[in-house]
Amino acid sequence: MRKNFKVAAALVIAGVMAFTVYGGGPASGAGAVKFGPWGKGAPKSTADARANQPDGGEPTTADATATMNLLAHSTGDFFVDEAPTGQFTPGDRDIFTEDLRNADNNNPVGFDHVTCTKQIGNFMECAGTAKITGRGKIEFGGTTSGNSQFIYLPITGGSGEFATIGGQVIVDIYSGPDTAITVYIVDMS
Repeated sequence: MRKNFKVAAALVIAGVMAFTVYGGGPASGAGAVKFGPWGKGAPKSTADARANQPDGGEPTTADATATMNLLAHSTGDFFVDEAPTGQFTPGDRDIFTEDLRNADNNNPVGFDHVTCTKQIGNFMECAGTAKITGRGKIEFGGTTSGNSQFIYLPITGGSGEFATIGGQVIVDIYSGPDTAITVYIVDMS
């Protein structure tokens, strides 16, 4: 009986090691479903797409005193499969960084770091910081639905030139190989 228990325990340990080393464990690239920045490639559901719209009360695009049109090119992407199921399930995170360029002239303007966490239903909580070289940082974040081409996130703070701003970040996740991001800035001072 004791011998059978030792053999069974050894098989379980070997199976866990093989699962972790050869694919299927958290953050594993082998066999795991791959999603891109901003949920690109995540399966769509029939969840309420109204979560992507402004809630009211916050500054909107009509209030903008300045607009930045950016292109974001992914430079690093790490998917954390918490369950691990190989599916995009609640608690899973996509952590990524992108180089940011001016959409009008393609000149580099900075970079961002973003984390999107899958929520229940087809919702994601995304938060990030965009560093605009020589100007400051723009903080943004909120809950969004994965049912839309556009992700609407409020600006939550900033530094440097952006220390007293509000506004909105709109991400067009199907804009091509690079992601189109429009930042509507409202001076809140």
